[in-house]
Amino acid sequence: MINILTFKVGTRYDHRSVNLLKRSIDFHYDGPFRFICMTDNATGLDDDIEVRGLQDSFEYEFNSVSMCKSGFVPEGEDCILMDIDIEVVSDPSPIFDFNLLPNQIGFIHKWWTYPYERGSFISGMAYRFTAGELDKFYTRFNSDPSYYTKRYKEFNGRDHKIDNKTIFVRGEQDYFLECAGIYNFHMNLFPSFWAENVNPEIDFGYGGTSTRLKKHLGYKAMNADRHDDLIFKHYSGNIEAYLDRRYSLYEFH
Repeated sequence: MINILTFKVGTRYDHRSVNLLKRSIDFHYDGPFRFICMTDNATGLDDDIEVRGLQDSFEYEFNSVSMCKSGFVPEGEDCILMDIDIEVVSDPSPIFDFNLLPNQIGFIHKWWTYPYERGSFISGMAYRFTAGELDKFYTRFNSDPSYYTKRYKEFNGRDHKIDNKTIFVRGEQDYFLECAGIYNFHMNLFPSFWAENVNPEIDFGYGGTSTRLKKHLGYKAMNADRHDDLIFKHYSGNIEAYLDRRYSLYEFH
């Protein structure tokens, strides 16, 4: 059984994003799973979602590190840590059921940003790992949260406003990647086209001539037999529009 771990903090995302993620997994995945949401507000979450309170007082995206510490789920169990603004659109078993080696972590390749002008080559939408093995990621961050938060904000040179408070975008991805290297983890990049973050262009027609849309279409043209491989769709930046379109599809739950 796999543990799906996610978190919801503040008001940018509401219960619908969490429920959409959970319900879309229910719809497409036949295997057993446990869904845990760490949050400061559980209002509206489906009854079959296991709710945990916030573990630490980390900045927004770095709350994900809290779910890697030993004891959050029993050691040795399969886990995937996921952003809440994701819809699972086909069978996720190639990722959920992937057999990890000891000290191996599975990353989503951020192919749509090649040549990675800013930030890392992995996406923060999902990390596949074994419970207990990433405790050192947590211990390192928890030794000086202010330092690591500031460091990765400066590294990426980008911030974002949520609830009128500056939070840090992408920094946690670079932290996970750096830790994987420092602690000598095997890194598995799941195939391109299993996940995408070009939703504004593909679903809503925004930025019709954007660089990443051109790359998206160009890469897919070179891999014409891979068009139906999409598993995770990340809709960050189009939250309300996407939920208005997709949430009702899962209200049978």
